[in-house]
Amino acid sequence: MKNTGVRSGTGRSILVTVLWATIAAAAWGQEKKDELSIGVKSRFGWWETSRKQYDHMAGGGGYFNPDTIESERSDLGLSVGPELKYNYGGLFARGSYLWGSNGLSDGGNVDIRSFGADIGVAAGAGVFVGYRRLDVSFKGGAGAQIADHSISDAVLGLMLQADPRTPGFKWGIEMAFGIQGLISVWDDDAFEKKPAIWEAELTFGYRFKSIPLTANVGYGIWWYEKKAREYPYSPSIIIDKVVERWQDWAHGVILNVTYSF
Repeated sequence: MKNTGVRSGTGRSILVTVLWATIAAAAWGQEKKDELSIGVKSRFGWWETSRKQYDHMAGGGGYFNPDTIESERSDLGLSVGPELKYNYGGLFARGSYLWGSNGLSDGGNVDIRSFGADIGVAAGAGVFVGYRRLDVSFKGGAGAQIADHSISDAVLGLMLQADPRTPGFKWGIEMAFGIQGLISVWDDDAFEKKPAIWEAELTFGYRFKSIPLTANVGYGIWWYEKKAREYPYSPSIIIDKVVERWQDWAHGVILNVTYSF
């Protein structure tokens, strides 16, 4: 008998395509009015960097739970920078660059630079694709032994929000996922070698009626990982190789102010 079933991978692709098409149609149906917004974006929170060691079981048995080789956690610090956004109807493009220097308990500090850019469609609900890059550098103190490193990947994101272009109270929820990490999430061996990015932000704000100024406050979590190095482990019959990964993450308060033209 001929199999007429649809494989799960094809089914997921169809659902994603329908979701994109539905949101895009709703966004395109909005009033074709363009708006340029320029603002200041900031994060006030803690930062932690670790290098994790994953021991791989000989014979393809997967990985043991990771061990922490080195780790540093910063004091409360501020990252701030410019943000630019352009809307046309329900279509949007945006970019931001943040820089911060958080202190460490032993007198050193960690410099953090993050860049993000997205294009997408939104009509209440929205989807976007984009790019993220994180650069981390330790200076002074015990953290100086931690190597400078960068983590980057293309991202796929989802959002729910009140219309940001009308006066009144605002709210928004966004999540972004690194595409390489998403593709390899069901393959343990590939997942430990690919970068993994995850971001989540919840914001509330207000857009003034007399002037096109918007202020938002909220909370966010930002998580970045990538492979640092990989090497064989020959003396053991249980472990055949080791993968080391950088793990950088932060959480804290978001404060954004934008002016629209």
